[in-house]
Amino acid sequence: MNALVNFVYLVDAGFGAPPREESVVATPYEDPELVKKQLLDAGYKTATFVRKEWEKWAWPGGYPIYYVCEDSGVLCPDCANSNVDLTTDPDANHDWKIVGADINYEDDDLVCDNCYSHIEAAYG
Repeated sequence: MNALVNFVYLVDAGFGAPPREESVVATPYEDPELVKKQLLDAGYKTATFVRKEWEKWAWPGGYPIYYVCEDSGVLCPDCANSNVDLTTDPDANHDWKIVGADINYEDDDLVCDNCYSHIEAAYG
C-alpha cells in the first residue's frame, strides 16, 4: 500500500462559519503550498497549513496500520507522527524514510523498531 500522509489545514469557508480543520491526503513529499492551492481552488476563502500526520487506522475497516522504512524497518503510527519532519523528508536517512504502509492483520509479534511497542494485529 502506498504511504500517504494527511496535510491538515485550518480553513475558512466564509458565510460566518467558524474556521475548522480540513485534511487533504497526498504523498509525504508534496509541497504544502500546492496542497493549499487545491483547497483554495475548491472554494475555501483561506487555508493555513497546520501539520502533516500519518494515519493510525485504515479506512474503511479500522485496521491497524504500520509504516515500512527504506531500510525495511517498521514504525508505529505514533513514532511516524512524533518524527513527522524526518518521515516526510525526501532526503531523510534510510532508517526514517517511509516507503510504504501496510495493515497488520495477524502478526502478534510485530513491534516498532523505534519505541519497541507492540503493533496491534487486526485478527490476532
